[in-house]
Amino acid sequence: MNRHLDSRSKGAALLGLLCIASMTVNAETRFEVTGKGFIDVAPDEATFQATVTEVTENVKDAQSAVNNVIANLEHAVAQYDLKKGSVDSSALSFNPQYEWDPSSKKQVFVGYRVSRNLTFTSKSVADVGSIVQSLAVFGATQISPPIFGYSQGEQATADAMRNAVKHALGKLELMASAADMSVDKVESITEITGYSPPSIQGVARFESADYSDAPPSVSVGTIRYSSKVQIVATAY
Repeated sequence: MNRHLDSRSKGAALLGLLCIASMTVNAETRFEVTGKGFIDVAPDEATFQATVTEVTENVKDAQSAVNNVIANLEHAVAQYDLKKGSVDSSALSFNPQYEWDPSSKKQVFVGYRVSRNLTFTSKSVADVGSIVQSLAVFGATQISPPIFGYSQGEQATADAMRNAVKHALGKLELMASAADMSVDKVESITEITGYSPPSIQGVARFESADYSDAPPSVSVGTIRYSSKVQIVATAY
């Protein structure tokens, strides 16, 4: 009888040890970490928009004048290294203009405001000042600040994501090491979308007030491409 009990006790103890060993071998901790990465690049292109406006009582005269100025602007900027297919001129817009007449105490028609936009992209940031001057000299009514871009945006985005993954993996190794554990395997890597679009670091500044006298001195910052990822991994 005691012999049977002893055997049973030994069997139960052995089973318990096997269970503990199994739990020890299979016990893993799940980690979830996020990583951020970015890369700053110098802009290598600039997109312009110039507006030509005429106000006159005769719509046809205004239309003709605006179209002539647009043609002159297109000819003036053609000398620069422009992105192929980027030159575009909008359709004419017509808006009646009124002014307040104090004597009659009512709005009085003074003519039509006729406008047209010209947009294009330069492949050389170094030409920005000269382009702005050309637009001013050849009759642009309004010159919007250029929008700076980077032609290799996809590569910059990939580099930023690579840096984000490296950042996350570094955090993962640090956390596991601090817990006296080792990383077993990475289960998933997910990009967190909507994190940050490319952004200008610093502001483009024009130091000349009168663009027709001399090309403005342009100070341009850098463009930052950012990425954020989440990594799920196990450690033991």
